[in-house]
Amino acid sequence: MKSSIVIAIAAIALLSACGQRDTSHASSVNPAFKVAAPEAVPPAPPERGPIPPNANAAAAGTNASEALANEHLEPLPKQSPKSGPNEQVNVEAQEAAAKAPDTASADAAKREVLKQGSSKAGS
Repeated sequence: MKSSIVIAIAAIALLSACGQRDTSHASSVNPAFKVAAPEAVPPAPPERGPIPPNANAAAAGTNASEALANEHLEPLPKQSPKSGPNEQVNVEAQEAAAKAPDTASADAAKREVLKQGSSKAGS
């Protein structure tokens, strides 16, 4: 029990010592410290000129509605339907592509399965 009292007193002493003001340095509260008169220092020059009238205008080429207004987009190529009589071939082609280690191999595997499926369908 005595040790806890000693620890409490030590903690109180430390906390009360931490709140003390440092009077060893000159501060604005110290009357011996004199501040120079504001008139003695010239004002700093402006770092920039006046704000241009078009400061909020968008930069050239950044307005998407203007950029895409004159652009002619080609229609997407027609794709064959994935369902119907070739549905099983399309599923096999997709599974072959999923088993491939990279994209190029997947494309090649899918083309090969589709080629074999179309030759089977033609015979």
